[in-house]
Amino acid sequence: MVKKIAICDDSALALRQTAGYFEQLQKELTFELCPSYFSSGGDVLAGLAEDTDLLLMDIAMDGMNGIECAKVLRARGLKCPIVFITSMTEYAIAGYAVHAFGFLPKPVTYSDFAAIIKEALSASEKKPKKLLVKTAEGVSTIDPQELIYAEVYQHETSFHLLTGRIQGNVQLGSIEPLLPAEGFFRCHKSYLVSLEQIASIGRDTLTMRDGSSIPLSKHRRKTFLDAYSRFAGVRFE
Repeated sequence: MVKKIAICDDSALALRQTAGYFEQLQKELTFELCPSYFSSGGDVLAGLAEDTDLLLMDIAMDGMNGIECAKVLRARGLKCPIVFITSMTEYAIAGYAVHAFGFLPKPVTYSDFAAIIKEALSASEKKPKKLLVKTAEGVSTIDPQELIYAEVYQHETSFHLLTGRIQGNVQLGSIEPLLPAEGFFRCHKSYLVSLEQIASIGRDTLTMRDGSSIPLSKHRRKTFLDAYSRFAGVRFE
């Protein structure tokens, strides 16, 4: 088995370091890594293979930055995980607008590099399980990747999706354990949100990418920030 990995950085020194890290990582794996290197966002757009398994890209580059490049690639249909390299944590929210898998903080250490590469390649092989939800009309399927947030009221849960809304005859507590723990959080007794779909974080509210304002319980705020820090690869001071 061969895994194709693309690396983009406008620093020749950084690319040499990454090449050395890949040589070291290869000794720990049972499958072959096939890295390809690019020095600009334009080069990536022109030469990225469609069957790339992972894209590792610097954000702060001359010309087109990594976020802008990723937006174009996602619009073209690129599905593979994207890991951004950056020293600027303010890009975290922008990164999730292009479904970033995670972030590598600068200066990049081998331990951080190896951990996220292994995790991203493992995740790319897993397909999230769809949920079966009873509705008034019968049964509907929900793809967790389409879920923005879920809201419970009495004995029903409203699932707000990228493609619309589904009203289910189910308690939120029975759905929560079925979702990936690292990607969703119960921010309030009546709300569960996708961490990937968060646009901004306020003192007592979360604004989702669809514009919805979701309450953030003061009793769950610290736990939420810890969970989001792990998810986004940033630290809140």
